[in-house]
Amino acid sequence: MKTIYIAYIVFLLFLSCTPSGKSDSEFPIIDIEEGLGNFQISKLSEFAPSIRYVRLETHEN
Repeated sequence: MKTIYIAYIVFLLFLSCTPSGKSDSEFPIIDIEEGLGNFQISKLSEFAPSIRYVRLETHEN
């Protein structure tokens, strides 16, 4: 009976690890080579409402 459970678990692991063929990435894919063809300078204010600077701290130890 234990072997049936182990075989079932192994089967589910193999089934869940196969690639599905579709890309469900939460991050967009950016083609850098294509973007270099139409390069333009943009202002940061076009993308973000405000800027906050964070000073990095270093300690001598």
